[in-house]
Amino acid sequence: MLSLDLPNNIAETLVKHQLITSQQYNLSLFQQGESHVRPEEFCMLQGWATMDQIFEVLPTTFIPLGQVLLLYDLIRLDQLVWAIRAQQHQPLKLGQLLVHKNWIDPEILDIYLTEQAELHALQSTNSWKTICQRKYPYRQETLDKLHQARQTIEAQAQTINSLQLSLHQRGQSQPCKSASIPSKLAQKNQFLLGELIKGGLLTKSQARHILQMTEKQDVGVGQILDKYGISSQSLHFFASRNHRELVRDKGDFLFFVGASGLLSGQVLATLPRGSLQDTATALYSRKLLPLTTIRYLIREFHTQPLPGS
Repeated sequence: MLSLDLPNNIAETLVKHQLITSQQYNLSLFQQGESHVRPEEFCMLQGWATMDQIFEVLPTTFIPLGQVLLLYDLIRLDQLVWAIRAQQHQPLKLGQLLVHKNWIDPEILDIYLTEQAELHALQSTNSWKTICQRKYPYRQETLDKLHQARQTIEAQAQTINSLQLSLHQRGQSQPCKSASIPSKLAQKNQFLLGELIKGGLLTKSQARHILQMTEKQDVGVGQILDKYGISSQSLHFFASRNHRELVRDKGDFLFFVGASGLLSGQVLATLPRGSLQDTATALYSRKLLPLTTIRYLIREFHTQPLPGS
């Protein structure tokens, strides 16, 4: 196992694997002494080698917290370098500096301190491969499940559209019986818009405007919501408690998030699948969804159906 007690051990490893030259080796050690930026960080900063090339040849045993956060896409390289240099002039630790700058949440920091300890214990010789495996453990499985879910949801959405069209046509041919249809549709629309407000996808003002448009114009709520970036899959998810209960019965929060249609399959496949907390933390730390929406999804995932509902 490579010993990283001295910075030249890292630089020598990079030279050995022909990632940097001897001249770059000397310059990286000089920078280590001047600014405390480690050789591998300075190499990335200078563009001499890419992140994957560097961490494929470095072990997890001595990986510092800042590099863990960098490899998990929680901070940028320039933010890491700033914090390292700032440590020379302030008594705060690197993690405290990142929290102070609002670049990372303290709760997230605690999670990745634990992750750092686990990486050290693994003693893997290939940091890049190990971290990629821990970031994307169920990539293909997740994509397959999401594809199946989308096919089911699209089929259900088509059925709903057909029923709505049938109701509309029957209402035109039987005006004496159609008086109750608009009120039922209005109630459904009000429920849907209310859920979208709770989920942080619409403001109350936007919801009122949409409701007025559906009442004044011969246009479905789905057509209007499409202009707000809300897909038919999301519409079905937020409009139907029964559908959310069926999805929730899978017992998989990541699957539940996927069924909402708010994120693409490619993005969902990068999220951790270990627990609700891991998934929710990743959604928040990567700013993939608004906090209000994350809270809504967690609340709905935990909600138990009422007896007889």
